[in-house]
Amino acid sequence: MMGDGKWFFPPRTACALCVMPPVFLNWDTGEGIRWLNPLDLSADAVPPPPQGTAEREAWDWQGFRAYCSGDVPHPLPARDSLVMTLIGPVGSGKDSLAAAMTAKLNSVSSGDGGLTIGPGSDFEERLRSYSAGPTDPASPDRPHLPHEFMLYNSKVRERASLLLFNTAGEDLRHRTDRDFRFAYRAAPRSEILVFLVSPAGLGFRLLDPHGEGRETTHFLFSRVVDFLTEIESPDSRGRRTVVLALTKCDKYSEVESFPKPFLSERSVPRWRKAVLASEQVALGEFLRSVDGLPLMETLSRLASPVYTAAISGTGSDTGADSGASFNIFDSPAPNTAAQRSLDPLVFGLMRAGVWVEP
Repeated sequence: MMGDGKWFFPPRTACALCVMPPVFLNWDTGEGIRWLNPLDLSADAVPPPPQGTAEREAWDWQGFRAYCSGDVPHPLPARDSLVMTLIGPVGSGKDSLAAAMTAKLNSVSSGDGGLTIGPGSDFEERLRSYSAGPTDPASPDRPHLPHEFMLYNSKVRERASLLLFNTAGEDLRHRTDRDFRFAYRAAPRSEILVFLVSPAGLGFRLLDPHGEGRETTHFLFSRVVDFLTEIESPDSRGRRTVVLALTKCDKYSEVESFPKPFLSERSVPRWRKAVLASEQVALGEFLRSVDGLPLMETLSRLASPVYTAAISGTGSDTGADSGASFNIFDSPAPNTAAQRSLDPLVFGLMRAGVWVEP
């Protein structure tokens, strides 16, 4: 289904925040990289001295970090990193999913997939002053702020950075291609793209009055796909995992065609490949029954196969996506499975070959 269990992250070869013009990175030669001291960004850049020298020890002690050499130097994530971007219209549940994932990531144990996930470095805090925030509409000089986590594999003593970019539903309404490109600047560099569709996006407006309808959702997703296919590199499809995440699935509890096991947590181990494969079939049948396959076909232009996930229990309709204060424990529906909020990430880790089934 996905991945062969090898722990391998290719070094990031381009800045995820620079699009016009792009900045390409070479971690061996230093191309595109400036090594600066965050405490004094006006000082000259100092490349890293050779390992094992007194100069390198002093350099490390001074706290030099990698910055992009673009027009406005900004922090770069770790050399070995994985980027995940959430995309969806207003009211699709992006903020709720991002918050639920953040809350549940530390529950992933080495027994689940051979790795653990912990807090990130100081990258997120250093980037904050350059950012529009996690979900405010982006602008040319203010990108979205990602949440950073660290992936650890104790068996081979390796680690990599995971960057989770949320986006604003308002970003999908940009009128010019230039604004659109800046709003979704991280998407072309993302290994995992998650497109969120609420019940309204599948035609269930009575169940989801706050969500965007079917035609609008499909149009907005098509625009993102057009944008990405126009600028992507030839090898992007092979590296990318695309997930269609059905959100607010507790609202389907009375819909006969929706498979009800998705409203409960899985038994341990939670992400067995055989179970995930059978669930893909069940969700595919549901989408077929509600005329949701056109969405899948649109997203398949970015990668194939397109994986599906069913998300519930991440918050209430009065939460973050509607502008109110948000807490993942706000009024969860009785039939929910918040642990499934990690499914899109797990699909990407499996396909990248860094998730090993126990």
